[in-house]
Amino acid sequence: MRKMPTVILLLITLAASASVFSQDFTCPPGMYWSRETVACEQETCPPGSGRNYTLECLCAEGTTGRYEEHTDPATGGTYNLLAACETPRSGILGWWGQQSAGVKVAIVAGGAAIIIGGAIAAGLITWAGVSALAGATAASLSSLGAFAGEFVAAWAGKKAMKEVAQRLARQAGKYLAKKLGRRATAQELKQLMLQMINQQLVKRGLSEWSMAQLDTLLFGIDLFW
Repeated sequence: MRKMPTVILLLITLAASASVFSQDFTCPPGMYWSRETVACEQETCPPGSGRNYTLECLCAEGTTGRYEEHTDPATGGTYNLLAACETPRSGILGWWGQQSAGVKVAIVAGGAAIIIGGAIAAGLITWAGVSALAGATAASLSSLGAFAGEFVAAWAGKKAMKEVAQRLARQAGKYLAKKLGRRATAQELKQLMLQMINQQLVKRGLSEWSMAQLDTLLFGIDLFW
């Protein structure tokens, strides 16, 4: 019987802590704090969808989800919300929509090679013009390497990382926007950042990072979250 007050006091303390945490934690727009999952969940699911056991919005069987990327005004990080559930299209458009980004890039690149080769054969453009365009892209990627070098130098010197990481992310975003013709996703940004960081690490005789290591560092400085 003497142990009961201690148990009750512990339960009250845990409940109070959970309440304070949920009140202090602010979710980004379009999301709310769930005590059930102890995480931010989408506030409203679009028509034709429901929630799974982790309270995530999920489209009904036979439909595919279309997600929209948003930016958290408090942190500058990006996150995705389910915007709509769509019925897959048939025919060539449906087939194209089912292909991965890598397959689409290969198809577009192959088609571009055929078109450029035909244009050169017809005398409409020259290899010099093509080389100039490729050189401009390489130069842009080279300038991005300078920001990656700054990032690695700050990390190796145990200096503040957030500002240099933001500069690297901004430059990577600009490069990808020109290359892809659209705004890059957070995952695409991190992939390019990791590629450029590893190049700088190898130059310094250091071991390459994994994506998990980069994620841990970015999480620690509130970037992309």
